[in-house]
Amino acid sequence: MTQIEFETKAKSLVRTLINYISCNEFSEIAKVAKIDSSWCSDGKTQEEGIKSFEEWIKGQLQLWAEDYGKDYVIDSYNENKFNLGILKNNRSFSEYTPTSYGEDLDFWFELDIKVNEDNNLSLCFNVNI
Repeated sequence: MTQIEFETKAKSLVRTLINYISCNEFSEIAKVAKIDSSWCSDGKTQEEGIKSFEEWIKGQLQLWAEDYGKDYVIDSYNENKFNLGILKNNRSFSEYTPTSYGEDLDFWFELDIKVNEDNNLSLCFNVNI
């Protein structure tokens, strides 16, 4: 897979992930990505890990809303906030900085994107604060 083909597929995959989060469609995330195993401690499944992530992110946005007196959301995908790493050894470590009403939030998503033997991509994400 060329770097350009990889970039096209990776952008589409990450766009889908971020838009699921933005639209509160957390149950759809498992269709396009896995969450880092740190969210799946104590034998939790991927779905349970994603549910924990959903609870965390909604709680964080609510906490900020209470602290600062304004609503916080996760905006839909913005390509300018996606820092796609170079594809090396069929893997890319990338980042996406989410925004709320156009303002950067105080965390970002770490994205581990891999190319498998069929030239399909797999995506695993985590949060970095």
